[in-house]
Amino acid sequence: MKIHKERGLKIVTSGELWTCLTIAIKDPLGLDEKQRPITVVTVYCALDRSWLVLMNDFSAPRSVLIDQSIRFATADHMRWSTFHYSPSGANGAPLTRAILYNCLRCGGGQGPTGCQNCGRQFNDPEQVIDSYIPLPPKVVALLWHRGFSSVLDPRQAWMKEHDQWEG
Repeated sequence: MKIHKERGLKIVTSGELWTCLTIAIKDPLGLDEKQRPITVVTVYCALDRSWLVLMNDFSAPRSVLIDQSIRFATADHMRWSTFHYSPSGANGAPLTRAILYNCLRCGGGQGPTGCQNCGRQFNDPEQVIDSYIPLPPKVVALLWHRGFSSVLDPRQAWMKEHDQWEG
């Protein structure tokens, strides 16, 4: 068992496969000159489970499973790099990588043609991943702490995900 200390953060791992999750939060109302949504903030998370294991776990909605696996989250790239770029990854554990795209307005997942939850449309052919997973609660708390509480309301996305999970 290894312990990593980073600015008061204590993470204990069993040395199993970790996931570096990058979440690009995009504003579908703020489009660039090519009518693509602007990335407002990027959140970096260290998950204590591999992405493949998480995506094959159907015991709870995916945003809940991801939230339970988050051991470190930051929107500060410099802070992330001190954690992430150690010689053999987080705490010496092997790393997998994953990326999600989420809506700044509703927290829902975004695909190349729009938000899966609120339905705001755009065209982003460079975004090849169709992300349907809403923002995990810990990420929402981090974003609210950074001042996005007046814009971001993920409750509908979470309810929709939960209803689909139950159904």
